[in-house]
Amino acid sequence: MTQGAVSEDMIKDVEIIILMKLKWDISCPTYIEFLPFIYDILDSSLQEEISKGNQENKKMSDHLRSEEFRQYVNKYIDKLAALCYWQEPDLITKPPSVIAVQCVSVFFMQQDYLKTRTITSALTPYIPTMTNRTDMQVCWDTAMLVWAGYATDNRRRGQSGRTANQQQQANNSQQQPTSNVTPRNNNNSRSHNPTITKHQVTENPAAMDSGNYSGE
Repeated sequence: MTQGAVSEDMIKDVEIIILMKLKWDISCPTYIEFLPFIYDILDSSLQEEISKGNQENKKMSDHLRSEEFRQYVNKYIDKLAALCYWQEPDLITKPPSVIAVQCVSVFFMQQDYLKTRTITSALTPYIPTMTNRTDMQVCWDTAMLVWAGYATDNRRRGQSGRTANQQQQANNSQQQPTSNVTPRNNNNSRSHNPTITKHQVTENPAAMDSGNYSGE
């Protein structure tokens, strides 16, 4: 690794010093590990509201207990959080729990699943890192910025796909050229009245595969 610049014992000594500085706490939780707890807390909070007669979020509570729904949400939260780290590398210094909370908040808000106020009031008593308003604001702003860019890209891809489909339909609807061909007179009889048939040209490049396999 060091091409002989230091010995193996020297490397081990440095590793020991680092571990001692870290107090041997080398576990590093990630935002994805907080998601199951967030879902459980939200569900518990919604159940409490339902027991008081508030049925507004009953359907959402049922979803939060569904493993299929959780996996669906995790897929988007994972992508959103990863893009947040790419957009703002300094987020690596922020608690992963805050990243998880704010990504869930942005996603749920944009999908009209739950209001941000409902999420914050339910989670704050159980996640102490949420009391740091600076960290919360930075993570929220970054997640919103990433979501806005993601939505814009989706709209552009949709418009591009529609334009390509419209162009293909326009090309296919154009009148294809025809040629008048006199059939061969096999009996060579002058009294035979030849008929005129139209042969449609099928090798029209515009009518062939457009190469758009995106399904958009």
